[in-house]
Amino acid sequence: AFWDAHHGELDEARRIRDYLAARGSDGDRDDALMAAGLSGHIALAEGDTASAVRAFAQLVPAGTRGQLTRPWESFGAEHLALARIHMARGEYDEAYRVARCFDSPGAASVIYPVFLRASLELRLEAARELGDEDDVAAIERRLAGLGVGG
Repeated sequence: AFWDAHHGELDEARRIRDYLAARGSDGDRDDALMAAGLSGHIALAEGDTASAVRAFAQLVPAGTRGQLTRPWESFGAEHLALARIHMARGEYDEAYRVARCFDSPGAASVIYPVFLRASLELRLEAARELGDEDDVAAIERRLAGLGVGG
């Protein structure tokens, strides 16, 4: 369904989202979480960034440590999408704040390191836009430690 949303197959994505939402309302937690995340992706694919922001902003990881290893539990893709929307809107402080979730102390998900590079690159761009040279230098060092840049 996420693939469908990102490739313009919105009718199929909506059908799957509605199916998952129905199962979620019957008590299937995983399906409810996937439907919630998918709603934001569908809104974004439809060009409705206001609805996408609302959908993504309300997604908060709340599972057990074991559950948070699953991508639909941690909402990593959704948080990164939200940060990118804020960046595109010129909301650099908010983009930076959202992207920090991927490596903050006690980060909610053990899967967040998958998103670390993208979040650092986004934060680097935001720090440059905000004119924070100290932060720019610190993020560049972190990216260099990941083998990025040069």
